[in-house]
Amino acid sequence: MDTNKEEMVEYSNQLKRSSIFEAYSGILQGFENSKPELMLLHAEKLLQFIELVSETSTGWKV
Repeated sequence: MDTNKEEMVEYSNQLKRSSIFEAYSGILQGFENSKPELMLLHAEKLLQFIELVSETSTGWKV
């Protein structure tokens, strides 16, 4: 990838963020039916991560 092209870097970053959210989604769906209390142990960190990604990818504060 040509890191000199800002559009390509942003596109790569969007793909990475999307992949991370898909992974989190799969993990949370796995907890949904078996042990939702396990999900609660990690909810705060997950929400902090979502907020951080939202702020850095859009420039908007949540």
